[in-house]
Amino acid sequence: MRQLTVSFPQGPVSGNVHPAVRRLLTSPVYNLSNISLESISTLHSESDTDFEVRQDKSPNRSTASLESDLAANFTHDATALIYDSLVEGHESANIQLELTALRMSSNASDHQVRRAITLVFVKRVSQLVNSGTSVRDAVAQVFGKYKDLIDRSIFDKDSSAKTDQVDLLLLLQSELAHRESGDVILVNAATKLVELDVLEDDGVLQWWDNEKSSDGEDLEKVREKTRQLVDVLNQSSEEESDDDDDEGDDSE
Repeated sequence: MRQLTVSFPQGPVSGNVHPAVRRLLTSPVYNLSNISLESISTLHSESDTDFEVRQDKSPNRSTASLESDLAANFTHDATALIYDSLVEGHESANIQLELTALRMSSNASDHQVRRAITLVFVKRVSQLVNSGTSVRDAVAQVFGKYKDLIDRSIFDKDSSAKTDQVDLLLLLQSELAHRESGDVILVNAATKLVELDVLEDDGVLQWWDNEKSSDGEDLEKVREKTRQLVDVLNQSSEEESDDDDDEGDDSE
């Protein structure tokens, strides 16, 4: 695991299957008329709009509309599954198994999986911080302990374009833009994920250079503290480049 100097402000698979997964596994398709439209009550301590699921009940909905409903229902069920599992202290392997079953049943995209993970991780960290845990410890408890969930939703480590890692950071940034201490949580979370080799240097740098990460005052503000991490990564990249040049000179 890498050690980055960035200063901040302050198992075996269980037989217990989450109800959301059980429902999907016992039915080939969603019964859209019976799915609850209420928000996940346990996730709404700060806002009544967190993870809210909305549906169009028009009798003449298009295929695109139905697919949109399925995507919304996946987010609803996936966030409930992940959140309950985090609160109850389940192992990452168990959560991953149930999340995979849920994803396959609803044909969810990689982006949707990353979004569900991000929503819950941010919510859980915020709850821990509000209960008195330091940001650094809260991030370690969630992003550190359950890093495998994120790692298994990223598939671009052999590619020069880090689209999955950029997507993850954009999701984190967007979700934290309107939360208390969002900027502090973002820099801690990004640093922790780099230290754990879940995010690569290039992934962070490409996110920083992506125009979407600076599209608006709120996004600019929430990412500002992460500039120090970007500076550290840029310096490291320059030092590696200098070392490569020195080796090339020595070989001549």
